[in-house]
Amino acid sequence: MNRHQTIWYILLAMLLFAVGFVAYGYYQQQYRESVRSQGPPSLPSPK
Repeated sequence: MNRHQTIWYILLAMLLFAVGFVAYGYYQQQYRESVRSQGPPSLPSPK
């Protein structure tokens, strides 16, 4: 494997990591929004 190929593999790994990080952050935000709108699932809603 020459150096040019190695650089491309590093760029690909960084891209995959960035995509995974963004997707994880988006998922956490969506989860927090749903919890805030519905209330915590462990507690019954006070009605």
